[in-house]
Order: sequence, then C-alpha cells, then structure tokens
Amino acid sequence: MLPGMEEKDPKSRLEALALIRHSAVSWIEQSLNQGNTLVRALALAAELEWGGRRYSPRTLEEWLYEWRAKGFDALQGQSRKDKGTLKALSAQDAEAIIKMRLQHPAVPISTLVHQLEQSGVLQPGTFSLASVYRLLVREGLDRTRLTAQGCLKEGLLRRGLPEKLYTDQGKIFTCAHLQVVCANLKIRLLHAKPYHAFSKGKIERFFQTVQRDFQARLRLEPVHDLESLNARFQPIPIGNGSF
Repeated sequence: MLPGMEEKDPKSRLEALALIRHSAVSWIEQSLNQGNTLVRALALAAELEWGGRRYSPRTLEEWLYEWRAKGFDALQGQSRKDKGTLKALSAQDAEAIIKMRLQHPAVPISTLVHQLEQSGVLQPGTFSLASVYRLLVREGLDRTRLTAQGCLKEGLLRRGLPEKLYTDQGKIFTCAHLQVVCANLKIRLLHAKPYHAFSKGKIERFFQTVQRDFQARLRLEPVHDLESLNARFQPIPIGNGSF
C-alpha cells in the first residue's frame, strides 16, 4: 500500500491511486508532446516516483493505454466500469484488427474499431479498447512505431534494399512487425548489444554533432523555410570528414 493511503476507505484509496496514475500518464503525454518517443518518455517516467514508488515502463504503458481508451475511471483498477466484461481478443479478431491497421495506418484506432464493429467483424462488448491498444503495441503497430517504420519505408524507396539493418534495442526496432518486414524483404535485422554504446559510435557521434553544432548555430542564424534548412544541413562535419 502506498504511503498516506492506510487510513482511507476503499473508494478513497482507489481514487487516490487513480490520481497517482493520472499524474504519471499526464506527464508521459506531456513528454510525448515535447518530441520524445514513447519508449523514451516511458523510460524517463520510470525513473521518477509516483506516489512514493517507481513503476516499470511496461506498467506505465498499460496505464497510458487504459487511460486513452477509457479515461480516468480506467485508472481506478478493479473498480473500472468495464469490470466483468471480456477483454481478451480472439485470434480471428486480432487478425482483423491488424489487417485493418496495416491498410489504414493514419486512421485513429478508435475509428478502425468502430468500423469493424459496424461491419460485423467485431462484436461490441466482447473486448475492451485497451486490449486493442495492447495488441497493436505488441505487434509494433502503435502510432510511434508506425511513424518510425514510415521513415524506414521512405529510406528504402530512396536508397534501395540493404543487406542488413543495424539498430539499437528500442521497441520500435525489436517488434514482430519489423522482423516480418525484414524477413520478407530478405534484410538481415541486427541489434546492438545493450549498454554497448561504442557499437553505435558513428551514428551517436552524428547525433551529438547535430545537437551541439547544427542546432546551436540555428539559434544564431535562424532559417525560415525547409529549403534553407536542408541547404544548411549539408554537409555537417563529423570528425575529420563529413556526413
């Protein structure tokens, strides 16, 4: 039990717990609005204390999607309004949701679910929207990872298929969907070992240069259109060479 909650009645304890969880998810949403990826926002939130204790990124992620799907009531744990309803998705339902998500990645998830319900593919009341979010996160089809995979697609269209794709251990790069994509394209997906920053030295140096040099110079000499920004961006010196 969290400190300060021992004297509260059950209802008050649930409300207090929900407020703590709401503080956490609100902080994560703010972090996302500031440009952080979901993985980064969750990692930062996991380093903070919420109600006197810390929570894992996975737990914080579950709260976030529960809150997005059902609002504040979903953060009260067992007193949620959807208590007693079926939350698990059948294999057939999951397949239909994934197929629809891949066909329409820019459409909000709630809209896709509503469409599937209207067409009779999904039966209302047999699952929760939060379970749909968890499915898409597990499959690498949430908004953050689809944005990253969109960048990958653009890169492949411009530069062609590589023999290998070397990434870090972020969830957007270790998800099942990206593994399937690379397998179909005959691209070998490789991941850097955890805590081996030196294995990504070249790209990390590039990011460091962009942040400390390029972005700093933009504050002194701002640009006002994309064409000027692109012209200023190339080339950026990296060590003795250029990028």
